Amino acid sequence: MDQRLAEIGLTTQQAAVLSVVEAAPVPPTLGQVAGVLGSSHQNARQIVSALERKGRLTVEVDPDDRRARRLRVTQHVGAVFAGRDQADQSAVGQWLGVLSEDEQRQAVQLLNRLLADLME
Repeated sequence: MDQRLAEIGLTTQQAAVLSVVEAAPVPPTLGQVAGVLGSSHQNARQIVSALERKGRLTVEVDPDDRRARRLRVTQHVGAVFAGRDQADQSAVGQWLGVLSEDEQRQAVQLLNRLLADLME
């Protein structure tokens, strides 16, 4: 996946952080993102700093809790990912091609269950 994302200047970990931040119903904190990814706070901070330098993420003070910092994707993220869906879905389809349709459905269900648990 790093090879596929290199063309848009991202690593797999950076794309994962952007995905978590974008999917969150409320802009998450750095600690929440680290928790979802099963990463250390320090590692998540390094990834977030790189994304800030690239203009893909902002870190803002939470207006309700001035100690907390909330992460938000920038408009640039939507533009970067806009044309990728079809090609990325095709690549994932090739990776999963060894599985039957039933096995693919089961894999999706299991991954969705894991994601839901991680988001809690």
